[in-house]
Amino acid sequence: MSESEIAVGPTPTAVAGKMLVAVSISLLVLQAFVWLWTGNWLNITMGYALEPLVSAVSLSGWLTYPESWFGAHKLMVWLMGMPLALTFFVIGGFMMKGSEGR
Repeated sequence: MSESEIAVGPTPTAVAGKMLVAVSISLLVLQAFVWLWTGNWLNITMGYALEPLVSAVSLSGWLTYPESWFGAHKLMVWLMGMPLALTFFVIGGFMMKGSEGR
């Protein structure tokens, strides 16, 4: 087998992207199951997922009552309200697309 015939597998970035997409689909399935069972949508946001990190870094006070960096605060609040499944799906898609040409 010559050097040009060696098959190259997917990059680690592509694998991680596929895993993120799979997790996002799993989250949607979980949310749909809970909705079918209880009739209430389980809202899983980035804020819910990042809460332990935010409280560990002492950002919770700034997120509640900002005294400066108001634009960054608006961006952070918007990002924290994003659905986790959508965020994982978009990031995973970009990771798979970005590693496609390698």
